[in-house]
Amino acid sequence: MSDAGSDETLRQMRAAYDQAVQGWTQVFERWMATDGFAEGSARMLQQYLDMQEGLRSASREAAGRLDLPTVDDIARIATLIANVERKVDELCDQTHEMNRRLAALEGSAASGEPQRLRAVESPPATGERPAG
Repeated sequence: MSDAGSDETLRQMRAAYDQAVQGWTQVFERWMATDGFAEGSARMLQQYLDMQEGLRSASREAAGRLDLPTVDDIARIATLIANVERKVDELCDQTHEMNRRLAALEGSAASGEPQRLRAVESPPATGERPAG
């Protein structure tokens, strides 16, 4: 067979393939547009969701029996860690403010300043008064 003949054969096969695909595409598009297809899809998706919830529940139960942490346990711990980090940041800020004020006191004491020290009278940078 010559190259021209094989090219023509391939073109005809391609045209037949394209026509078949176009025909089946139209059939499936009409079928997918029906209420029956939508209802069947909804049932299938609901069954999938029910199965997934059952697996989740079984996994939680198995994790509890094995004393393994669940996703909820890990999320709760992450929240607690975030709260501790926030408190540590607040304490760090307060410590820096106290160090600043102490340095001002030491500087005033070294210079022999007799009046009340402004560093003691100024409120902390956060706007809160220290306890005590």
